[in-house]
Amino acid sequence: MQTLRLDVSGPDDDIYGDEADWCVDASDISRLASCLPALGSLSLKHVVKDLDTVAALTQLMPSLTHLSVAGHEFDDYASGDVAQLTSLVELEWRRGEITPAGLQQLTALTKLGMLIVDECPHVEELKGLLQVPEEEALGFDTSREVRARLPYLLGTCGVVL
Repeated sequence: MQTLRLDVSGPDDDIYGDEADWCVDASDISRLASCLPALGSLSLKHVVKDLDTVAALTQLMPSLTHLSVAGHEFDDYASGDVAQLTSLVELEWRRGEITPAGLQQLTALTKLGMLIVDECPHVEELKGLLQVPEEEALGFDTSREVRARLPYLLGTCGVVL
């Protein structure tokens, strides 16, 4: 599987450098799709320019199975675009603005086996939606409990919050 990591962060995950030097836009995603047609794993952390870039990720189908994202661009609007990446089996979503409504959009990802949501301002709402016990607040990975708590989430999916 081809893997590409584009992660820009400083020692404390503070972004540094000139934005023009490291931002990925929709045309960059198009070039990725043509140059790496078998790209299976992509990490985009703090490098996405805008929502058009997120929408362009669908060009990486059907080979893209693992996606790791971070940044304020990844909100409920972006979750609708990510939900079109139906070949995903693993999704890591960090430092985004996803809410329970955005999480519900991700239920279109029926092949998803692992969902990691971390460092999001709405993570407490998501924990409440999943009824995560306080002692398991750092995360859990048990498909039976997830299916019981999120009946619209199809397949077996471990969730880590």
